[in-house]
Amino acid sequence: GDKLKNKKFMLAVSAGVKEKVYSEYGEYKLSLEQIFTPFKLTALYIGADYQPLHAFYGLDTNPSPDDAIPTQQDIENNAIEYVQRLLALSK
Repeated sequence: GDKLKNKKFMLAVSAGVKEKVYSEYGEYKLSLEQIFTPFKLTALYIGADYQPLHAFYGLDTNPSPDDAIPTQQDIENNAIEYVQRLLALSK
């Protein structure tokens, strides 16, 4: 059907590891944007208005010793950024 045609579509994800792991030189050799390409293609196929994804990196519950654990302020800042993006999309 056409129920999602022209509707804004945005993914919001949390990743356990740091952003550098999701890069050409990182462990996974792909960015999160590349990993979620099937969602983008689906949105485009159905005529939805695909928006860049929103990600929060580094939420691993068992981080390696060299990885800093996000602070409460990091989490709050990301939440504020997410809400701002949602508000901008609703305009």
